[in-house]
Amino acid sequence: MIIDTHSHLNFKAFDKEREKIIQKCLDTNLVIINVGSNYKTSQKAVQIARKGIYASIGLHPIHINKEIFDVKKYKKLAQSKYVIAVGETGFDFLKNQDIEKQKKVFFQHLELAKELNLPLIVHCRKAHQELLKVLPKAKGVIHCFTGSLSQAKEYLKKGLFIGFNGIIFKLDLDKIIKETPLERILVETDCPYLGDKEKNDPFFVKKVIQKIAETKKLDFSLVEKQLFDNAKELFKIF
Repeated sequence: MIIDTHSHLNFKAFDKEREKIIQKCLDTNLVIINVGSNYKTSQKAVQIARKGIYASIGLHPIHINKEIFDVKKYKKLAQSKYVIAVGETGFDFLKNQDIEKQKKVFFQHLELAKELNLPLIVHCRKAHQELLKVLPKAKGVIHCFTGSLSQAKEYLKKGLFIGFNGIIFKLDLDKIIKETPLERILVETDCPYLGDKEKNDPFFVKKVIQKIAETKKLDFSLVEKQLFDNAKELFKIF
């Protein structure tokens, strides 16, 4: 089995083909975790969840100026047995460097994850040093990793997994992939983003696995199994 640990089939981009893609994933044993970026998309992730199609709930840092992180509302969503993580949450300095506000919302997610005993899905863009300064030891994953090798090692020390997706075909992350233990890697697509075509989908995760296998000079089936086991360990599914 294969798992895409960070998908957005809950986004509008998939409105016309969502059920078709989900059924194909179920038919081919491709497990999906759909990740919320605000309340609406978190709610949608829960609505379309079922066995093999899981959900994470959270407020992405790019949305914190438009929406308050209402802990009670998100906690209610988490009552679904298919919610297996909190996030995505974290820091994003691409357009907004309000570190204090981002920090506040991030720690709200962290506390919710602790209360619910769920792992965190952490987003970080152009802010790894700032995140590392405040990030405690935690259970979760740094998704779509684009930092340095030293930063990856710091995240590993804090107990986190490193998530790789199609960005590894656009940036040279080979050394980081080689030096990150296979047991601490997760694979994802972040679809509909970061693929090698106009619109990405969960099936692209197989190419990500193949790239990691080639970079580490390991057999595809061995890598596939270990990456699936990693996701099972972190998200407590199956």
